[in-house]
Amino acid sequence: CGISSMAATLNSLPRMVRPITPELAPHPFFTEDSIFNEATTKIKSRDDVLKGGLTLEQIRQYLNALGANPKIYYGSDLTVDQLRKIIKSTLANPKQRVMADFDRKVLNQLGSGHFSPIGAYDSKSDSVLILDVAKFKYPPFWVKTSDLLAALKTIDPDSGKSRGIVQITVNWESA
Repeated sequence: CGISSMAATLNSLPRMVRPITPELAPHPFFTEDSIFNEATTKIKSRDDVLKGGLTLEQIRQYLNALGANPKIYYGSDLTVDQLRKIIKSTLANPKQRVMADFDRKVLNQLGSGHFSPIGAYDSKSDSVLILDVAKFKYPPFWVKTSDLLAALKTIDPDSGKSRGIVQITVNWESA
């Protein structure tokens, strides 16, 4: 899910430099396969990612290697007001995107740790739209900001740190 989320998120940035893969040539797009390159596999190999996924810090390292400018916000360090502010400001900036690393169990879903992009915020309901990349399991869904924060505050057993969000900023002048 981390790889799928990165591909979808990076493809959503209109001026992000994308690779041209043989199967999609001449159209440049990130795919799950093209996220793995020499730089990213030094962080964690494809086989290891397929076996155990990625931590929030490894996602940050992958995104950095792919030319994005990621910033991590750990759920344990956020209040609901801070989370809301970060999401709203990110979604208002065409050069930014945000992905969440959350625990599905806290949201009464099947599974555990999961990454997906955040696509919208609704102030009337104080809810966030999660664009779930595991579409076979869950379609996009709305979640209360406070419930999302609870799912971000859970501990990732692989890192020993809380889950959280990663904000991606692309500098269009250099991209």
